[in-house]
Amino acid sequence: MDPFIHDLDDVVRAMIARRSQNGSFPISHFDLFTQGLTNLARSVYFEMDLGLNATKWYLEESGSEFGVGVGEGELEFLFG
Repeated sequence: MDPFIHDLDDVVRAMIARRSQNGSFPISHFDLFTQGLTNLARSVYFEMDLGLNATKWYLEESGSEFGVGVGEGELEFLFG
């Protein structure tokens, strides 16, 4: 039986490359994955607040003067 994931490195690269195109929502699918790890990294949590919290943290750490911007495109990104 073939493994479901043939190359984990390819998966990680794809998650890092998949980024929101909105400058006020600058996160990747890798950010969502790593921020959502729970239960000693045995489970992954995902809800809208995860994306918002990750974005707020990123904007604060980067010193951005802009706030979080969420619209239809960001929702499609989150649930893509």
